[in-house]
Amino acid sequence: MVPLPYDYAHLDAAASQLSHILREAGIFHVFFGRYAAGLIGSNRVTNSALAHVLKNLKGSNEQDINVITERSARHTLNGISAFTWSRDDGCWKYSYRDVEVSISTAAPDCGPWHFPSPRTAGKHTIDPRDLPDLDIMHPSTLILTKLKAWYESEVSQNPSMYMRSRAHLMDIMTTLQWLSDEKLRINLAAYPGVPKTELLNLLGKLYRNHQQARPYLAQTLSFIEMRDVMHSSR
Repeated sequence: MVPLPYDYAHLDAAASQLSHILREAGIFHVFFGRYAAGLIGSNRVTNSALAHVLKNLKGSNEQDINVITERSARHTLNGISAFTWSRDDGCWKYSYRDVEVSISTAAPDCGPWHFPSPRTAGKHTIDPRDLPDLDIMHPSTLILTKLKAWYESEVSQNPSMYMRSRAHLMDIMTTLQWLSDEKLRINLAAYPGVPKTELLNLLGKLYRNHQQARPYLAQTLSFIEMRDVMHSSR
C-alpha cells in the first residue's frame, strides 16, 4: 500500500517511535535527509510517487527516514518487535497501518563526506505541537549534507538522475529559506570531515546554476564566505 502524497502519518509514527526508543536508551540522535527537510517546509513527498522513483534509482541509498546516532543503535533496535532488519535493503523496516517505512541508522564517521556526529552537527527541535520531542539535524548543517548529492545528480548524463537532482534542490532551497527567515547562517564548521574550500566550491556551483538561491546565500553566509562563493562560481 502506498499512501497518498499528503499522508505522512506512517513516517511520523516511525520517527516518533524510533526517537522514543533511542532516548530511552540514552542514544543522542538527529534525523536528516528528505524527512528532516520536510519537517521544516520542504515538499513532503517521501514514499510518494517522486520518492518511489528516487528510491529505485540505481545506486540510491536514501531511505524514507534517515537518522544519525551518537553510537550504534543496532543492539537497541534488535530487541524491539516493531522494528525488523532487512538484509536485502540494508535498513530497518517499520510497519504502520500496512504501510512499510524504511529507516537508515548511521553512526558518525570522520572520513570524507561522511556525516558528522549529531552533537557537532547540532540539532533543531520540531515544534512539539507538530511532533513531540523530535530532533532533526540543525538546518545550518543539514544543507551541507545535500550539496554533493545535488551536484553529482545535476551534472550526471543519466536522464533518470534528473528527478533526484530536483528533489535535492527542493530540500536545499527550503533549508536556505528557513535559515534566512530565522536570520541564521550556514555553519561550515559543523561539517569537519569536508574541507571548507570544497563546501564553498559546491555553494559556488549552486550560486552559478540557480539564480533563485543567490539572495538566500547572501543572507546566510558571511561577507568573506559570500566573496569566496562568488569567486568560485566564475
